[in-house]
Amino acid sequence: MAAKEDGGRAVTSSRRWLTGCGAGCGLLLLAGIGACVVGILFLKHIFRGVEKAAASYEELVAERGDVDDYVPPADGAPAAERVEAFARIREVTADARGEVDARLARLTGSSARSSAWRWTRDACSGRMACPWASRPPSSPSEIGWRPRGA
Repeated sequence: MAAKEDGGRAVTSSRRWLTGCGAGCGLLLLAGIGACVVGILFLKHIFRGVEKAAASYEELVAERGDVDDYVPPADGAPAAERVEAFARIREVTADARGEVDARLARLTGSSARSSAWRWTRDACSGRMACPWASRPPSSPSEIGWRPRGA
């Protein structure tokens, strides 16, 4: 290794290499820390909505009681106050439901009761996975049953 004079001290090529490597690693470390800070701030912003939802849920539990505490009546009929609450919610969300139906109609290019809507409804209800579950099969072969030897 050839030593060169630089301001009164000997500088070797390996020392220059280590200095450059240290500076490069330092810059990468600073960039990584900056990326982590930006990511944390972004996630904090994203989870602000989750915090609002949790607060809203806590208010609902304080007002109506915990979901686990609900015991349905023995006769199976819902309480009048619950039916009234359901009716109010349906009334309040009627405009939003109409807007969703209109957007779905634009998306599918037809009415909200189009085949795409029926397909989505059937897929979500499980009829696509088991089509004969909503009605009795007309024959054993419809459900894939065949007698032995056939």
